[in-house]
Amino acid sequence: MGILGNYPLFQQAYLVNNIDESIQKWHDLFGAGPFSVTDHHKCDTFDYRGTPQEADVSYAFGYLGDTMIQFIVQHNDTPSIYRDMYKNGEEGFHQAMAFNRSEWKAELVSQAEFFIDLYDHLPKELVFQRELLAARLA
Repeated sequence: MGILGNYPLFQQAYLVNNIDESIQKWHDLFGAGPFSVTDHHKCDTFDYRGTPQEADVSYAFGYLGDTMIQFIVQHNDTPSIYRDMYKNGEEGFHQAMAFNRSEWKAELVSQAEFFIDLYDHLPKELVFQRELLAARLA
């Protein structure tokens, strides 16, 4: 895990053209994975630069050691944080995230009751990612 400022680098995110190919490439080259994929993600509410435009995006989340790897595919040309950086057909690094481990542990503890109460109603991908995060913070 690298360092960004005073905090460990936790996530690297990449805009890609094909999630399945990216997952396979990162698994073959680096041993990353397994990955959890959410196809054509939809939000209950969405706002991009003051407009309700929602891009059609799919996400994949997995780990390479302690670093989360995120792949993002935007399926259309709707204005978005991804199209701000890359045109349709282009791909590359999008973002990195660093964090304070003790603050994240405290946040997970504070959310425990919420997850217990709503467990049966939450997307399984969210539960899975939370469990992976908790295990890595232990």
